[in-house]
Order: sequence, then C-alpha cells, then structure tokens
Amino acid sequence: MNNALKKIESERIILDPMSEVYVTRDYLKWLNDSEVIKYLEINSTTEFNDLKLYVNDKIKNKSLFWAIVIKNNNKHIGNIKLEPISLYHQTATLGIMLGSKDEWGKGYAKEAINILIRYSFNHLNLRKINLGVVESNINALKLYEKLGFKIEGKQTNQGYYNHKLDNVILMGLFKEDYDLRDYSS
Repeated sequence: MNNALKKIESERIILDPMSEVYVTRDYLKWLNDSEVIKYLEINSTTEFNDLKLYVNDKIKNKSLFWAIVIKNNNKHIGNIKLEPISLYHQTATLGIMLGSKDEWGKGYAKEAINILIRYSFNHLNLRKINLGVVESNINALKLYEKLGFKIEGKQTNQGYYNHKLDNVILMGLFKEDYDLRDYSS
C-alpha cells in the first residue's frame, strides 16, 4: 500500500498526491468558507498553520490523499481521499471536497470520484468503497447514486451540518456492481 499514492489522470483532471505545494491561501479560504464546508466535518475556523499540520500529518501517515487539479491550467480545485482503508476487509472510505466554487457544476467531482473508484478497484485490490453523505446534501446523494453507490443505512441526527442537526446516509459500492455499469452518459 505504500506505493499506492500515485498521480492518476483522466481526460480533464489530475489527482496529484497531496503535498505542501497545495497548502495555499486558496485552500485555507475554502476551509473558512461556510458554503464550501457546510456538509463537512469541519466545525471551526482554520488557521494556516493548522492546515499545514493537517496536510503534513496526512503525508507522514501515508494517507491516500490527492489534490484535484485541472489539467489545462494546473489549478488546484479540491481534494479527494480514501481513509480509513482496511486491507484485511479490502474496503476504504471515500471523502471529497471541491473547494473552488467557480468550478462547481462542471462535472469535476464526478470525474475525480470515478477515476479514484477505478484506481481503487483495479490497482488497490479493494472490493468495496464506503462513504457517508449528509442527507440534506441532495446533489451529492444524486451523484453517488448515479455512480452506483447504494444506500446501506442512516445515522439519525448524526451532527450539525449547515447549522442544524442532520442525518448521515451511509452508502457503499461493490467492485462487481461498478464493473457492470456504463458511465458513458
């Protein structure tokens, strides 16, 4: 698994292994933007040193954590990760943040998730990818379902998201289900 963190490319984006080069004021701005983080686990203002420590900790612990970068202009627009990973169970939990709001709605999140799913199943030998999504995050729920994730459960009143208690929907995608789907549309 130590060699698992590689640059992964698709038609429009690169998933580049996270490094300090991506610890920028723009990244910090995303983490302090209430619209960007309203469905994330972040609950307080983030300082630059906190961000730097967080990224360095992920690097040090060999987390599978990538920057999402647009190919044609080398713009860092968000991050995606698999964490935690269980080699024994061949499972991982997916997390994504598309921080650059001017890139929302252009299909970059779908593309990033899609290439990470393929990488996970084909190169990491995972059999299942899990995630949790806040129930009121309708766009994310629709995207995950379109990618083949199935609802497996609900954590009722799991936490405060967007300043209110909300449920978290637990979803999973099995390798054999993903391999049977057509994602051309």
